[in-house]
Amino acid sequence: MMENSTGIRKRKNKQDNEAKQVAEECITEKVLPSSLRELGDGAPAEGEIESKQELNGGISSKETNLTKEISQVKKKELPSLKIYLEIDPIWLILLFLALYTRLYNLEQPKHIVFDELHYGRYVSLYTKGVFFFDAHPPLGKQLLYLAGKAAGYNGNFTFDRIGSPYTDAVPVRALRLVPAIAGSLLVPMTYQLMSALSVSQWSAILAALLVLFENCFLAQSRFMLLECIQLLFGLAGILCTVRSTRRSGALAAAWLCVGSVALGCCFS
Repeated sequence: MMENSTGIRKRKNKQDNEAKQVAEECITEKVLPSSLRELGDGAPAEGEIESKQELNGGISSKETNLTKEISQVKKKELPSLKIYLEIDPIWLILLFLALYTRLYNLEQPKHIVFDELHYGRYVSLYTKGVFFFDAHPPLGKQLLYLAGKAAGYNGNFTFDRIGSPYTDAVPVRALRLVPAIAGSLLVPMTYQLMSALSVSQWSAILAALLVLFENCFLAQSRFMLLECIQLLFGLAGILCTVRSTRRSGALAAAWLCVGSVALGCCFS
């Protein structure tokens, strides 16, 4: 009897333990859903992967929308204009030397020198509004007339012969200023042209110095003559044409147009 009761107790305890295990498993399944359980190898559950993907997708979509808004704001902004200025000290030195040699005591001598006799007469006729016929292009003489008019010249001086002294009514310095500035610009423009032709910098400096100290250019620049004005327009046209070949697109066309205008002025 004792043995039977003992066996019955053991079987009953075993059944109770199995029931407890089944109950614990049921409770675990109810309390911890499959989305929060971890796999045996430490990898996240399928639900966790899906939630993370949804979260990342939401963040990326917000970033995309923000980027689009920023780009739209930038498009609405006014375009900025940037200007870059390059200063060549050698060009400035050459210009200073040219201006000094051409403008120093420009009103001396205060007498009619060579072809100032003819060009002075044309300036007086333009000033008085008298019609005349001239076989040569008028642009240079008109520039002299504008300088004289700006200085208050009344056109009453008689350019009778070479060597006649100028009176105080004649703005000698103003009438000689246009050729002097044109002759001064020839020096740095020669430097620019030689640099644009891809020669060495020392060769460009040498060419500019030769123009600077050439006596015929110096003399032509200091009197009421037209040669330096014509040379300046011609050299400017060549320089612009050369620069147009170093560019492309609209910039090349712009340089070519400016060069065409300069060459047109050279023959006017």
